[in-house]
Order: sequence, then C-alpha cells, then structure tokens
Amino acid sequence: MGVKLLLLGSPFGLLFLALCFRYWEKTILAIPFWLLLEGAARKWLFPEYHIEIYFVKDVILAAAFLHFVMLRLTGKLKRHTTLKVYDFFFLLLIIWCVLELFNPAVPNFWVSVMGMKIHLFYALLLYAMPYIFKTKQEVVNYLRLYVFCSLPLLIVGIIQFFSPPGSFITRSLSWGETIEYTSFGGSGLFGDRVRITSTFAYLTEYSGYLTVLSMILLPLIQVRHLKGRSLLYPLSALAGVNLMMTGSRAPILFISLGSMFFFFLSGVISIKRFLGIAFRLGWVAVIVTLVVVIQFPEAFSAFRDRAQGSHDGTLRLFVPILEPWDKAPSAGPFGYGLGTTHQSTRFLVGSDYDWGPMDRNFEGEHGRVMMELGVMGFFLFYLFRLMLFANMWGAVHRCKDIDLKMIGVSLCILYAIFSFEGVLFSNLHLISFWFFSGLVLHLPDLEVTSSPDDVPETETADAAPRAA
Repeated sequence: MGVKLLLLGSPFGLLFLALCFRYWEKTILAIPFWLLLEGAARKWLFPEYHIEIYFVKDVILAAAFLHFVMLRLTGKLKRHTTLKVYDFFFLLLIIWCVLELFNPAVPNFWVSVMGMKIHLFYALLLYAMPYIFKTKQEVVNYLRLYVFCSLPLLIVGIIQFFSPPGSFITRSLSWGETIEYTSFGGSGLFGDRVRITSTFAYLTEYSGYLTVLSMILLPLIQVRHLKGRSLLYPLSALAGVNLMMTGSRAPILFISLGSMFFFFLSGVISIKRFLGIAFRLGWVAVIVTLVVVIQFPEAFSAFRDRAQGSHDGTLRLFVPILEPWDKAPSAGPFGYGLGTTHQSTRFLVGSDYDWGPMDRNFEGEHGRVMMELGVMGFFLFYLFRLMLFANMWGAVHRCKDIDLKMIGVSLCILYAIFSFEGVLFSNLHLISFWFFSGLVLHLPDLEVTSSPDDVPETETADAAPRAA
C-alpha cells in the first residue's frame, strides 16, 4: 500500500496536503464534490488501486481537521455554540469506542482504525461546519452548485442503463479484486438491464446520492430570486429517471415520504407562501412522472417488474428494527469491537479468517452496530443520534428566515432517512450525514452573520416595508 500511495509522499503530494492544511475550510467544502468523482477514479481510471483511492479523502480530511483542531485548541476560532446535551453523549460514545479498541475479539489494529474512522472521524464535520459558512447566500450558492454538478452524473446514469451488461461503463466495484455489475434480474423484458451506479463505485452510494440530491432540490426550488431556478425542474426529472434506473425501491419510498413531510411542514413554516410551494412541488411531481413514463418507459417497466417480482420488500423495511434484537444475544454487552463488521475486513484479515462465535450474517447498519459495540454501546450510539436530531430540529425552529428554515427542514428529513437506512458503511452516506447535520445546527447563526445584502425573508419581513 505504501508503494501505491507514493504520490501522497512525494513533494507534490506533500505540497498538496500542505495546501489542504492551510485552506482547511475550502478543503472540507470540496470533499462532497470529490465523492462525485472518487468512484470514477476507482472503477474506471485506476481500478488496480481502488482500495488506496478510497483512503485519499481521509488523508485530505485529516490535514484539514488537524488545522481546525489546532485553531480551536489555541483559541483562534471563536466558539459558536455552547455545549449541548448531544456533546455529552458524543463524549461517552468516544470513551466507549476507545475502550472497544481493547476488545480481544478484534483481529488486528487496522480493523479498529477502520472502525474509529467510520464511527468518529467524520463526526468532526459536525463541529467544523459552524466555521465554514458565513452567510445565507454562501449556503444557497453552495447547494446550487452541488445540484448543478449533478447533470453529468445523471446523464452518465442514463447512458449506463442503455449500455450492454459487462461493458466498461457499467462496471461497479467490490472490496475484493473483482469488477462486477448488477442487473434488474427477473423474467421481465428488461431484466438484463444494468442497475446504474453512474460515477459511483457502488449502487448503494449512488442511490444515496440521489436521495441527497432530491432532498436538496426540494427547498432550493422554493428559494425566491435564485439564479437558474428554472433548471432545477429538468434536474428533478432526470433525478427521478435515475432513481428508477437504480432499481432501488427504498430510496424512492423514502424520498416520496420525505417530500410529503416537507409539503406538510412547509405549510406550517409559511402560510403566505404555501400555495406557491404547493404549486411548485406539484409541478415537479407532474414533470418527473411524465418524463419517466413517456420519455423513459424502459426504466419505468424495469423498475415495475423488479418491484412486482420481489416479495421481500416489506420485510426488508423492518430489518433496521428487528435485526439488532436478533444479534443482541450474540453481541453481548460489549460486542466484538470496532470495524469487525466492515466490508474492508475482507482484505484486512482475509475472507478465510475464523471469527469464532461471531454471527457474520448481517445486512443493515443497526445490526452491525449491535455486533460491534454490544448492547450498551448500541443504546449509547443511538441516544447520541436522537439527541443530535432534537438539537437540529430546535435549530430549525429558531430560524426566522423562511428559505433557511425550509433548507433545515429538508435536511432534517434527510437525517431521518439516512438514520433509518444506515450511513456507516457508505462513503456518500457517512460524509453527507455529518456535513449536512453540522450545517443545520449552524443555520440560526447565519441570520446573525449575514451581510446587509442578504435580506432575511420572514413572515414579518414582508410587512415591515409597508409599515415603514
């Protein structure tokens, strides 16, 4: 691995890391965009180094986090918030994870390092985000750029769907040495069509990205005077088409439910703007439906055939609830240690490693957390998640600016979706989870720090000029 990562140890690589250290805020802002390209580098450009490329973002983030932590410890960054209840639970979780490093069931040190990375490392984004954005307009511009960058990915996804299985563009990765693809399957007319991954390495990551994209599109379409807002409608349609082409049923269900919650809560946020919000959301729904059914009937038929041919869809929705209790007797109070359920154990310890009494038949995040942290760690882990969500919702409630409030509501819904789906074992899910959670907590501060040009739009702001 050291030879393969020689570039990062070269003068050019060290200079690059120094720049990431120096410009730590911009580095953090660039990471979500790197995730859009990481999979393409891993599966198309340098497939022989796909495991090493997986860790590049971690080295880059480590440089940025190091500078952030140094600034905080030296007092050069002003504290934005007081300590919250979730900070206490996070501290307890850190202590528990450190104790799990000494779990005798962990095969080696590197498995624990991987576990610490997915459980704690990215969570630093939660505390760094309050120092990244200074104004509301910066947030809106960043989200708009993120959405506009989806266009080439959505086009690649459509090309994949109509490409022959096994072709260069349809490949996806595994943690082993193989390059593979996933088809819709079944006996339907389009059963041999590929379930698309676009530029991502794995199907799960791309469906997660489409979920993030959809939940950002919802509030952005409502932002008044947004440059390029008309382009968000065709992007929404393409996102809907790509969701069908992934063949993933859960994201479509969660996005549909999330959109309904957003519609309901938007009426609570702004009664004056409710009709306009309803009209735009309805217009999006009509456009997406017409484009999917009329322009891409193959995608609709392939998804329909897969949905009708699968009989485990309802049962799989209960996996996050049932699996932890099924694994609890095996996990015991302390579990088997950090990282022991991560897919990287295939090369960290080998596929033939004897795990003893550990049940290796797990599917979702919740059962894996139970197996790694044990019963006590499991409850501590999700109590922290619950307290964090409560503080995020409180931050949204404190917002007076309607646009920021709708962004916060949509990102809270995304948090709930990802908490149910699980985030620990997918790059896209994990980084997006902490990145946008930290952003939501910071939204009320943006109303105070916004420049005079950023006129907050609140329920009372509309009447203020007339009263004057």
